Amino acid sequence: GAGGARSRRIIASLAAVALLATILAAWGWLRSEPEPRPARLDLALGAILPFISDVAISPDGSMLAVAGTLGAEQAIYLRRIGESDFQKILGTDGGIRPSFSPDNEWIVFRKVADNSLIKVAVTGGQAFTLVKSAAPGALEAHWGTEDQIVFSSPQGVHTVPAGGGPAQPWAKAGGRQPFLLPDGSGILHSLGGNVSVLDFATDSSTLLIPQARHASYVATGHLLYIAEDGGLFAVPFDLGRHRVTGSAVRVLDRVAATNVLRGYSVSRDGVLVHHEGTSNLAAGGGGETVLLMMDFAGRADTLRLPAGRRVLPRFAPNGRAIVFEYVDPSRSGASDIYTFDLVTGTSTQLTFDKENDHDQPTWSPDGKRILFNKDSVGEDLYIKPADNSAAEELVLTLPGNQRATAWLDDGTIVFESFEANDADLLTYSLTDKGKPRPYLEAPWNEFGLAVSPDRKLVAFLSNETGSQEVWLRTWPVAEGKWRLSFGGGGGSGGVAGAPRWSRDGRYVYYWRSGAPIDTLFRARVDRAPGVVVRSAERVLTLNTIDITSWDLHPDGNRFVVA
Repeated sequence: GAGGARSRRIIASLAAVALLATILAAWGWLRSEPEPRPARLDLALGAILPFISDVAISPDGSMLAVAGTLGAEQAIYLRRIGESDFQKILGTDGGIRPSFSPDNEWIVFRKVADNSLIKVAVTGGQAFTLVKSAAPGALEAHWGTEDQIVFSSPQGVHTVPAGGGPAQPWAKAGGRQPFLLPDGSGILHSLGGNVSVLDFATDSSTLLIPQARHASYVATGHLLYIAEDGGLFAVPFDLGRHRVTGSAVRVLDRVAATNVLRGYSVSRDGVLVHHEGTSNLAAGGGGETVLLMMDFAGRADTLRLPAGRRVLPRFAPNGRAIVFEYVDPSRSGASDIYTFDLVTGTSTQLTFDKENDHDQPTWSPDGKRILFNKDSVGEDLYIKPADNSAAEELVLTLPGNQRATAWLDDGTIVFESFEANDADLLTYSLTDKGKPRPYLEAPWNEFGLAVSPDRKLVAFLSNETGSQEVWLRTWPVAEGKWRLSFGGGGGSGGVAGAPRWSRDGRYVYYWRSGAPIDTLFRARVDRAPGVVVRSAERVLTLNTIDITSWDLHPDGNRFVVA
C-alpha cells in the first residue's frame, strides 16, 4: 500500500558486510555471577550484500538468516552455525526482514515489492501469505509466540495468527521494529524515540525507557535496547507486571542501528549477533546528511550548510536555489521546509510547525512559490511564497494523504493520493479549482511522476509487476505504456526510484537502491516514429542516504544528492 511508496524513502542498508557474533557477557554479570569471557568472532557474509536487513539468529542459536543480494538474486539466505556458507531459502525471492519462529522451523519475512507478509520453512519450499499488501501491508515482523506474529505497517502495529487469519490492529502501539513478549501479554514498541509496552489485557501503552529504540526481551528477565548514542543496554524487566525494575547497564558501546534496523539479534542462550559501527539514530532516526553538487563524472562539491539531516532536495526552475526538508533531531523525525540560495549561500526556513514529514516540496514554474503537504487529520496540500512574504494557503484537502510531485506551467499540479493502501496519481487545476481528476488509478501503487520537457510523456514508478519499476506513459492522457527499468534498475535487483528527465527529453535518469552502494542509470527514449525505450546504461555509483533524495539541475549537467 502506501508503505510501498514510502519504502523508497526510507531504504537503509548495512554499510559493510562484516559483523560480530558475541557470547553475551551480560548473561553472567546481570545475574551477579562471575563474568564469563565473551567469545568474539567475525561473521563473514561472503559475496552476499545485505539488503535492508539485520542478520537474525534463530532462538536456539543454530542458524543465521539475512536478506541480501547474491549475484542477481535478492532473497533470504540461511547459514547453519556448523556450516561455512549461506544458502538461499527457496521461496524467499524479494524477501527482507527475516524473523525466526520460536520453534526454529519457520521464517516470516516481508516481500519488498508489495509489503505482503510471508512465511516459509527454513528448509525452503512453499511460501504462505499471512498478510496481503492491501490489508494492511507489512514493514517489519517479529514471530514472538508459537501462534502470534506482530508487525509494523504504514497503518500502525498489528498482530496476525501464525497459522493465518485476519490481522488485529493495536491503535495505541506504533513505530518500527515491534517485539511480541514471549508470554503473549503485550508488545514492546518504539514511538516518538521512546520504548513503551502495550498491554493486551488493558489495551493501554506505558512508557518504559525514554530516548531508546528497538527493545527485545531476553531470558534473563531483561530488556535489551539501543540508546540514542548507539550503545546496547540491558535493564531488568518484570514480565508479569510490565515494569522496569532496576538500573540499566551498557552491554556494547557500538551497534550500528538505524531507524529501521535493530543492528542486533540475540538467541535464547545468549549468542548475540550485531553490526559493529556508529549508530544512525541521532537526527530523528536518520543521522546527519550532506548535500553534494555532483557532475556525471563523479566530481562533487559539498553545499556549505550547518550539520544536520537534510533530505528530498529539489532545484528551482532557474537552478539558482534548492528546497529541502530539514529533520529536527529533537522532535523524533519531525521536519520543516527550507530553501537554500546557491549563489548567496543563504538558507531560509519556510515552515515552522514540524509537520512536513516525508513529503516532497515542489517549486512553482516561476520559482516564486512552494507546494508542500502538511499533517492535519490526513496530509493536505499547501502553498507558500518562497520568500516568506505571506502565510501558507491550504489548496486541497482529500481523505488520506497527498504528496505533490509536479507543478506545470498551466497551473496544473500532479499529486500522489494515498487512500485504501494504494498510491494513485491525480491532477488538480489551481486556476479552475474544480475536482481533482485521476490520471492513473489501479489496484497497485503508481507514484513519483516526472513530466517530460515537451509535456508529451511522463516517467513514473509502479509495482504492477510485483517489483518497483520505472514506466513511461503519454501525457496528458495515459494511452501508451512502456517499461523503462527491469529488475529494479539495471537488471540486478534492488528498487528503482526517483526518475528525472534530461533537459532535452532524450533520457530518463533514475536510481537503483543497493547494498552497500546505489547506482544511477539513464535510459534513452526515442520518439520517431513511435516511442522506443533503449536499454539503460550505468552512470555512476554512490552511497546515497535515500535514492529519492536527489534532483537533476535544469542545465542537465549536474545534480544534487543527499
